[in-house]
Amino acid sequence: MRKSIYLLMVVSLLAGVTFVGCESGDDMESKFAKALSDVNKDWQLYEIVKSRGALTIKVEVTSIISFKEAQKAVAAIHKSDPKFAGYIDFFDSRTSTVVRKMEIIPDSPST
Repeated sequence: MRKSIYLLMVVSLLAGVTFVGCESGDDMESKFAKALSDVNKDWQLYEIVKSRGALTIKVEVTSIISFKEAQKAVAAIHKSDPKFAGYIDFFDSRTSTVVRKMEIIPDSPST
């Protein structure tokens, strides 16, 4: 009896975490898509993927991205989510090549 109650609690917890994760993923995508389109209207958020424990925002672009433009994108992501840690990949959709990759380091807490 105890094992079945414990198993039921674990399954319920996993289902809840999965549901919340799916819900927040869509919210995260729309938030980042708006932040990036505010920087450059031609940029399209392609996807957000998790690879080896790090989140990567993949942005579809049609030209080479300068370092200053990439810094503006990092600042926009920081503004929308200061705790986000991961990468932004800017890739050219015509050549399927990553033209710039930027690391996003979360803001450190003030001491």
